[in-house]
Amino acid sequence: SPSSPSDTDNALVLYSPQEESFKLLTHYFASACQVLSSFDSPNNPYRSDLLEFIRNSPIVFNSALSASAAHLSQQEQDTSLIPLTFQTEAISHISRELAEIHVTQHRLAPLRISTAPTIKDDLMLGITLIGMTSSWHDPSSLGLCHFHGARQVFSIWMNQFDLTDLQLPSHRIQRLIASSMVYWEVMASCLIDQEVGALSYLDVFSALPPTTFCYPCPWTGVGTKILIHLAKCMTIARQRRRLVSYNHSMGGDIDVSNRILDLLTQAFTLSLDIDQCQIPTPAEIQNTGDYRTPSDHLCKIAKCYQLVARLELDRAFPELTQCLQDVQNQDAIFSQHILELAVKILEIMNTIPEDSRTIAIQTIIFLTAGSALGSSSNADANIKELVADWRRFVLERLHRSFLSLKLQTINRAATVLQGVWARMDSAAMEEPDSTSCKKSPILRVHWIDVMTEAGLETILG
Repeated sequence: SPSSPSDTDNALVLYSPQEESFKLLTHYFASACQVLSSFDSPNNPYRSDLLEFIRNSPIVFNSALSASAAHLSQQEQDTSLIPLTFQTEAISHISRELAEIHVTQHRLAPLRISTAPTIKDDLMLGITLIGMTSSWHDPSSLGLCHFHGARQVFSIWMNQFDLTDLQLPSHRIQRLIASSMVYWEVMASCLIDQEVGALSYLDVFSALPPTTFCYPCPWTGVGTKILIHLAKCMTIARQRRRLVSYNHSMGGDIDVSNRILDLLTQAFTLSLDIDQCQIPTPAEIQNTGDYRTPSDHLCKIAKCYQLVARLELDRAFPELTQCLQDVQNQDAIFSQHILELAVKILEIMNTIPEDSRTIAIQTIIFLTAGSALGSSSNADANIKELVADWRRFVLERLHRSFLSLKLQTINRAATVLQGVWARMDSAAMEEPDSTSCKKSPILRVHWIDVMTEAGLETILG
């Protein structure tokens, strides 16, 4: 006789999730954990260390399968609710865990010293995984609803142990959590307006022994320290642009000189920190165990992050540069300085093979450097050809990254760049405005403005 509806329902409850989970776990280990990391081998914590968490933690199990399902659905162009189901289940487990340690959704509840909460590693792993892969489900999903809470939980988590222990080989999961939060801060700094002070909780990591940063981390490579500076650069660059835009919208009637001076002071201090930041040498870096990501690739990526930080800072604060002695040609000289920085970054990227697994963390480098590839209408033919060649290189690399990683966020970055270049080229054809202090297309057009105005914001990782 046919099964009753209730029998069928029970069978589905037992059968479907198990079958789906097996499929998604297979995809996770075959593909997704490679997309989550700049290297892949038994040294990739998303492949090795997370296995135990997936077995024992409902938070990590559902977070990992949520990421896997979202990645798989992009490849198969599947519109099912399976990714959302796992994401919702993960968030539900995270919420219950937070409730148990007296953390509300929006703020930390008052805690007595005697009842200090214990934030377990699996909770932080789940929060960062869910947040950082939000755009895998939908490129326009920024995960910011998770981000602000993650900051608060992370601040408690990091105070639970001696951070100098991060230099110990046994603390790989803790390094993964810390570096993931740093990388997330960089991504968020491109999207939200905030004060630099909001990032001050990360300063303790800059003071750790250099050996701490010689262990490759999936999201940051060996550039954890410089990425903290990059997050601050993006933050004050956004503040400067917002201030100038606000003043312009008010007809220039608002005196913002004091605020500009304050930002410039912060930028100067930050520029010194960037220039003095030491990047580990290949010999100092622990082996990734992945022939597609040798140590020198990670050093080059970290160097590019350093130059990207400098590019964004100099572009926002021309006052920092030492090349503006010629008052008559400041605009042209400064534009050339920014273009040279961009080309220097891309020349380094060109020495990293296309199949390097560092493609997982290259998007923001190509976006920022690529967005400085512009020239004025009176530039000589060699400069225009140089710009055109490097533009083609950037788009080709982003396309290859997309074919490998299968993330729509990469296509968004390429679309933003094409919008930047179209606007630059249009600006170059216009008659220069003698009243404008920013005549050069490189100075007039910024990728964050184009991204925001076109509604193309996304998590760039």
